[in-house]
Amino acid sequence: MKHSSEKPRSLHSETLRLLLANEKSLLDVHSESGVAFYWLRKFKEGSIRNPSVNTVQTLYEYLTGRALEV
Repeated sequence: MKHSSEKPRSLHSETLRLLLANEKSLLDVHSESGVAFYWLRKFKEGSIRNPSVNTVQTLYEYLTGRALEV
């Protein structure tokens, strides 16, 4: 259970946090996840205003090694 002062993280913010913490190069992430390299670069820079939830989910699942549960 989360502490009451903790704000829930969005899929976007959690995926970005995971990408920034990942030690692999963006080229490796691209090759292994199938997510476009230039999309990854823009996402990491924060220059995509409204990224596709499907692409964010693909990246999240790659970075965590598990599928999202619905």
